[in-house]
Amino acid sequence: GVPYGIQDTDFILSSILPDQARGIAIERKAIMSIESVLFSKYLMYRSVYWHPKVRIATAMMKKAIYAALESKLIEPETLYSQDDAGIYALLDSLDFPERALGSDIRSRRFYSIVAEHSFEANRADFAALEDLSFRAAAEQRIAECLSSRLARPVSSIEVLIDVPEPITFESDLFIKDENVPFNESSTVFSREVVARFTSSLRMVRLAVHPTLAARIDAVPGLKEELAKSPLVG
Repeated sequence: GVPYGIQDTDFILSSILPDQARGIAIERKAIMSIESVLFSKYLMYRSVYWHPKVRIATAMMKKAIYAALESKLIEPETLYSQDDAGIYALLDSLDFPERALGSDIRSRRFYSIVAEHSFEANRADFAALEDLSFRAAAEQRIAECLSSRLARPVSSIEVLIDVPEPITFESDLFIKDENVPFNESSTVFSREVVARFTSSLRMVRLAVHPTLAARIDAVPGLKEELAKSPLVG
């Protein structure tokens, strides 16, 4: 339902050349068509795949599944053949607190974002959050901090950190008649542009259960503190 993704792939394929050293290369005339593919990918991530609400719903499901795996309630192999209905049925069949996340997703009770930061790969705290066990520990520490500030118990189930996976808008195709790799060619997708595209999309977000978000909003300055604080807890 979105107007992205119609590409002249036939033209790209017709511009591919055999290359003894690299396997394949491509002619300069196909650069614009490749740019169209990459830009559509960027738009799809921005408007669909990594839309904040999609990211939070995905992170909620990941949190539930991770908790079930860590508790040895399921084995990874159990997940391989599941569709959406199967995943929900699987969570409902288990007795663990995080299964409520599945019910919240189905009821469209999505967690509310209370802080977000652009992912900076050179920051050790952000890099550490890519590890799921470290992320779970950080969520626990944030829950403990919120318990103190709100004067009521806050469970780590109510706290969610989302870290999108690495993404690239580069191409390793070699441009034969320019004698350079794609990102060093006459394309607008230079390494600097690719870096800006990536940083504009890859946001680390802190989200909380909607009832907890309302309590945070009621405490003057707390939301601003969360926005400034590192998300490592």
